[in-house]
Amino acid sequence: MGILHQCLAIIFDTLRKQPADGNLRLCPDGKVRRAYVVLSSWIADYKEMAKLALIFSMRCGTCTAPPDNMNDLVAYPNRSEAEATTLREAGLSLKEQQDTGYHDVPVSN
Repeated sequence: MGILHQCLAIIFDTLRKQPADGNLRLCPDGKVRRAYVVLSSWIADYKEMAKLALIFSMRCGTCTAPPDNMNDLVAYPNRSEAEATTLREAGLSLKEQQDTGYHDVPVSN
């Protein structure tokens, strides 16, 4: 798992632990109010989305369609976390990664 995905997992794990009926919080005006966690998204261009999805540029982020056949998306299976994990753990070379469309982002210390 890349460093970005590890960070997002920590953030989302914290959010998952929040109760669905909210938390009672003391507000600056001294009143206690029920607060809810709100999750929003951000807008990213294709290059940023490809990095988040751990795919190479000019690949579909949803399915395994090759770059030269992006119009026939029904014929190709959807990408899965399990497949990405298996490929990453296989220790593929950069060329082999490009052939699968997945990109392993190295974790730096």
